[in-house]
Amino acid sequence: MRTPTLEEAALRVVKRLRKAGHKAYWVGGCVRDMLLERQPHEIDIATSATPQQITQLFRKTIPVGAQFGVIIVVVGPHQFQVATFRKESGYANGRHPDKVSFCDEKTDVMRRDFTINGLLYDPIQKKVYDFVGGREDIRRGIIRAIGDPKERFREDRLRMLRAVRFAVQLNFRIEDATFAALKEEAAQIVVVSGERIREELGRMLSVGRNSLAAKLLVESGLFAALFPEVKDVEHASAVLGNLPSCTVVTALAAVYHKEGEAAAAECAQRLKMSREERARLLYLTKHHNALDGAAKKRLSFLKRLFARPEWDELLALYEAKAKAGCGERESAAFVRRLRASLKDEEINPPPLLDGNDLIEAGFSPSPAFGRVLEAVYDAQLEGRVSSKEEALELARRLFREQQCM
Repeated sequence: MRTPTLEEAALRVVKRLRKAGHKAYWVGGCVRDMLLERQPHEIDIATSATPQQITQLFRKTIPVGAQFGVIIVVVGPHQFQVATFRKESGYANGRHPDKVSFCDEKTDVMRRDFTINGLLYDPIQKKVYDFVGGREDIRRGIIRAIGDPKERFREDRLRMLRAVRFAVQLNFRIEDATFAALKEEAAQIVVVSGERIREELGRMLSVGRNSLAAKLLVESGLFAALFPEVKDVEHASAVLGNLPSCTVVTALAAVYHKEGEAAAAECAQRLKMSREERARLLYLTKHHNALDGAAKKRLSFLKRLFARPEWDELLALYEAKAKAGCGERESAAFVRRLRASLKDEEINPPPLLDGNDLIEAGFSPSPAFGRVLEAVYDAQLEGRVSSKEEALELARRLFREQQCM
């Protein structure tokens, strides 16, 4: 049996809810994307059915937020967030409501974040329901809060970052009153968990409009709130703005490279970055100038850089710095050409020698082993030795030189 598409499976959910006597619509970002002729990656469903009724209607469900009226319905490989029409009140922690009560679809829409996300779609009648002017705002390319923007941002502080993210992703303008409220409330973004902030930044930075992202983050005040250690905001935002589509790690390296590893580490801790992400960030922060004067550097040094897992991020960071006036454009161009001219096996070949080879050649293990092997590998990378015999001869000479020192 053929696996249903996302849209087919979502239609099945709506039909089953309707057959049981409940109202049900697709809601939010999927409707926005449909009107923008973009392929939705997920479809949320709003319904008059209660969480208990939803659970009884479908064979496989996950009660991820039943207390807020939210149930995950699983259809084949697809999962749908099915939420009961609700209104919310009392956002004591700036993220989640203290009280939820069920309501009709129009009231449900009025508690949502932005007009472009407040649309309902009937997939059976193929009809859009718009109680908030979302279709017109999509047509005009505007991000506008539903109702009072200050209230929307105070209910859920993450919405401030989402406003910027949607503006960047869709290349829309944030409506004046919404942006004014965002600027007034921006300092409160710090109450949001680091994980959620990191997730929003990741989505924002992945679409290749980082110049717009940097501009909006700075002008809104979110940049200063999120990155309080940064002293030269103009410089940091200029480097960030010159990055192509990138990871959060590369973006933070752009923001923190002048501030140093300690400041970058503090930010990584706030954003709850993984150990691997933190290590990459600190490497990039420490080595952001590694390509200065690249044409004069040893080939072995550059090949070692090319072999690093952070190489692509390091080059992107350096090129962004060069465009912002604090890196060398000619060095960036040189290493890009050099890397393109080399095969992977030329960059990171298996070493011709290891410690066992030195022992077999009669040398006793000592602290000099590491230095000698490093020097021999440099010679291999530079093409000065190309066989094990040549490598051993070089090692013997290096040991003799060290004994004479």
